[in-house]
Amino acid sequence: MNPISCRINNARGSLLIESLVAIMILSVSLTIIVQSLLGSFRAMALNASYSTAGLMLDSQMELLLAKDFLEGHLSSGADVFSDPDQRFRYTEEEKKIIQDKTTGTLKEVKLSINWQNGRKTNTLSVTTNLFDVPQSE
Repeated sequence: MNPISCRINNARGSLLIESLVAIMILSVSLTIIVQSLLGSFRAMALNASYSTAGLMLDSQMELLLAKDFLEGHLSSGADVFSDPDQRFRYTEEEKKIIQDKTTGTLKEVKLSINWQNGRKTNTLSVTTNLFDVPQSE
């Protein structure tokens, strides 16, 4: 056998193995990059949902507190926000802690927002205390 042809065959074989190893390393690294990007996108979508829920929670709490000051009472129940935020549901609860005719009423007001994210239900809640001073005659 000719020594020159033997070297050429060995060079072709090693070039094929080097190419396969390079393709394998490239495919593994691309898979890792794609997986990290998908995880980042899921985290960004969840963060956007929590940010939206937090803003809606703050807005709804301000409305409830203003309504309580105007009407003198809060209602308990659940409701859905209007478009485009129909996937968010909120519940409001009121619990009287102390009620006294001379000093006033201390109430605990809890507002929760729930929304579906895939198969998981996420909840964001805030609780505050509201003190009503009795009107002097």
